[in-house]
Amino acid sequence: MSSTLSSIFNGVKGVVSSTLPSDYVELSHVYDIKKNKFTGAEKRFGVIPRQVAEAPGVTKANTLEQEYSMLLTDSYISIVGGDSGIIDKIIELQGLFESVFTQLVVQKAGNPNCLLVSDFSVGEALVVQEEKLIIIEGSVKVRYRVNF
Repeated sequence: MSSTLSSIFNGVKGVVSSTLPSDYVELSHVYDIKKNKFTGAEKRFGVIPRQVAEAPGVTKANTLEQEYSMLLTDSYISIVGGDSGIIDKIIELQGLFESVFTQLVVQKAGNPNCLLVSDFSVGEALVVQEEKLIIIEGSVKVRYRVNF
């Protein structure tokens, strides 16, 4: 992995980690979440580097964009007669994603080569009822200049 890619990945992961409440710990397995043991430690996060491409519309400098996926997990409390416990937890996790995105923008993804953090989105929640667990994936794009 190039030093720029590694540095930006570590910067993104550092901002995510420092923005989340202190009881969130990193997922051991981000590609197969079911391999993680969630007994008593449901508040987890993960960062996954996705595709890298040349930034559109930039011709005077070597500028790239990389997408990062972020995973958040947490347990929910079942409430008899409805799904309000699930909905409350989904809204809480969406709020955490919003805080993380804001800090990624403010801190330039924790890296001085970062030019822009954009294209924030949060996907639909996956509710794993047998484990009373909610998993949500969000993503951002980080635009950065490659130094020669």
